[in-house]
Amino acid sequence: MGTQRGLSLIPAGKTVFLDANIFLYEVFNHPNFGDGSYRILKDVEEGILNGVTSTLVLDEVLFKMILMEASNKFQISLKDTVSFLKKNPKNIPLLENSWKDIQRIQRIENLTIKGITPMIFESSVEIAKTNMLLTHDASHLAVMQSGGIIDIATNDADFDRIKGIKVWRP
Repeated sequence: MGTQRGLSLIPAGKTVFLDANIFLYEVFNHPNFGDGSYRILKDVEEGILNGVTSTLVLDEVLFKMILMEASNKFQISLKDTVSFLKKNPKNIPLLENSWKDIQRIQRIENLTIKGITPMIFESSVEIAKTNMLLTHDASHLAVMQSGGIIDIATNDADFDRIKGIKVWRP
């Protein structure tokens, strides 16, 4: 099916799996991909597209938002944020933007959030091996397959080699 450029070119009515980078580009207002990511999320919110993501994607998004916010707020390098927060856990609740942004994402109208069930996890193990994917990407593909979804909005080139899906890039 292949790779398509331009999230704005996704035909109305499609059901699209949203990968973590789409949410992160929007939250952090990425200079190249922020606008396109905002537009696809707006299209989902307005019912032009049906958005699907997973609890695993949201976990990835929240973790990266926490790292970025902690790095900025406490003026530490990004690579030191995990050890800093583990040594100073009282600072975790202070990351207000991360908590606010993940709630905002969870409340997007027409965004279905699917869990990683034991059956989906089992499927993802096989998908990882047969498609040479790392585990998170395999889980995303397993969620997609469980819902009959063939479109994914992502900037992850690993999905380009998966037959039977269409990759939409910002």
